[in-house]
Amino acid sequence: MPSTGSPAYRPLNILGFICSGVGLVYAVSILEPLLGNSNCLFCSLIRALLLSLSLIYLLALIHNPASAGQRSYALLGLLLIATGLFTLGYQGWSQTNAPALTDAELLTCQMSLEQLNLQGTLTDKLGTWFTLATRCPVPRPGSAALSINLQTLILFTLLLLLNLRLIMIKPRRQGYFV
Repeated sequence: MPSTGSPAYRPLNILGFICSGVGLVYAVSILEPLLGNSNCLFCSLIRALLLSLSLIYLLALIHNPASAGQRSYALLGLLLIATGLFTLGYQGWSQTNAPALTDAELLTCQMSLEQLNLQGTLTDKLGTWFTLATRCPVPRPGSAALSINLQTLILFTLLLLLNLRLIMIKPRRQGYFV
């Protein structure tokens, strides 16, 4: 079959959808029961980012636009991945370098997302959610060999490489002898 000159984006979109979907299912079905009743706002933020990435990959798969459209989807995904990696890095930094949490902040760390959603406006909620996700300690599941932060780093690095491939893929030239 002759080449159409357009690159094959669908396999990469399927792979991205599968990776982000498996990460989301793993977080919800395996990590959440291991954490028990402890609230992990960082985990909630990562789940929201993975859900958004899954939707972007699914939309790119269904829509299947040309190179410019695929790059737009990949840039949007790259923005979400950068947010996740920044949050991960800042969370790691704040756990080692930031001053200790006060008792009021520790009580806020114990609040669930439902309780946080009852307070303030949307921008206040997002700011509080991000602050608490980076400042509150992340519980470590007892039976997991890797910490949640390391698992998140591996998954987001894989998705970063996939998105960079989506951005840098070039259309195949339609030559007579190529």
